[in-house]
Amino acid sequence: MPLPRPTSRLFRFLAVVGSTALVVSLSGPAARAEPAAPAAPAPTTAADARAQMRAIYRQFATASEEFHESEAVLVKRSTQARAATAKAAAAARAAEGYRQRIRQLVRAESRSHPFETFGAMLSSDSRTDFAAQASLLEVVASRRAAVLEEAAKARATAAATEAEARAAAESAAKLTRELRVKRAELSERATQAAGLYRRLAAQERAARIAAERAAAARAAAQRAAAQRAAAERASRTADRTDPTPTSAPVVSPPPPPSVAPPAVPVSGRASIAVAEARRQIGKPYVWGATGPDSFDCSGLTGWSWRAAGVILPRTSRQQYAAGVKVSRSALQPGDLVYFGSPIYHVAIYVGGNTMISAPQPGDVVKYQSLGAFNDYAGATRPG
Repeated sequence: MPLPRPTSRLFRFLAVVGSTALVVSLSGPAARAEPAAPAAPAPTTAADARAQMRAIYRQFATASEEFHESEAVLVKRSTQARAATAKAAAAARAAEGYRQRIRQLVRAESRSHPFETFGAMLSSDSRTDFAAQASLLEVVASRRAAVLEEAAKARATAAATEAEARAAAESAAKLTRELRVKRAELSERATQAAGLYRRLAAQERAARIAAERAAAARAAAQRAAAQRAAAERASRTADRTDPTPTSAPVVSPPPPPSVAPPAVPVSGRASIAVAEARRQIGKPYVWGATGPDSFDCSGLTGWSWRAAGVILPRTSRQQYAAGVKVSRSALQPGDLVYFGSPIYHVAIYVGGNTMISAPQPGDVVKYQSLGAFNDYAGATRPG
């Protein structure tokens, strides 16, 4: 087997393996997860509890976005690590194979030409013939050394690439574990904050209703007293004059019950997405859930638009990056609306300044005003 030339397939293979280098710095979600902010003092009013609940949810949703992105990075780094390991093993096998072949050639040459250059001189018929044979021997030796050197370099580069890839995969795995723990802690805090808000709101509502009933009772007592006084005056007057009929007191009708947001005309795929979102009203928020029995925010929007034949990316940030941007004044039913900087929440707009949203842990899919979150970030139009 002839020795490979620098332009041979071996050299090209080794050059490709040797030039393979992975970018091990993890950008974006690969930055080290920051520890969660310390818990604030327990609120004593529903308004304070609501503010705390919103703040914790923003932290939770941000950690969730980072967790999803770190999972994607981990999959990519793990794939690169496996590919680098395979290339390193192939480079090592190729280098060892050519090393063995060169050893065989060296042993064969030593038996057939034991004195190499001296043998060439003895077997040459002229100075020109001797020079040609000596030059050929030098070329063969030089090519042999070059092959061994390039093979060794490729093997070392492949091994270093494999080590870098494994380090990157381990770093991504560590970040994913940290974010999983952080998300679990924030999820628990968000659920507790939502429960506290509901309790305080119920207490304040009960106190308000009791106060309203007490006020109504006092007003009724005052009206009854006034009516009795009027009746007494009328009775005394009747003794002196003819009685006159009195009109019955006017009772105001109760206020009309609240109704769901009015339907806004919508057509095409957007109408299918909006209708699908409406069917999910009342289902619980569960982080990481994409249906059909529970949802997180981007899981709900992805599920709704999938029913219309449009596949959206998994996270709210990815959905925003992939969508056609729409101004707030041009919103149409079916558009996706986003909140936070960086974005941490997405919902589906249904018209009338209203959206369908899976808001937070401990809550359910429901209608919300666009003003429910005070950090509107933008909108996109899928499809």
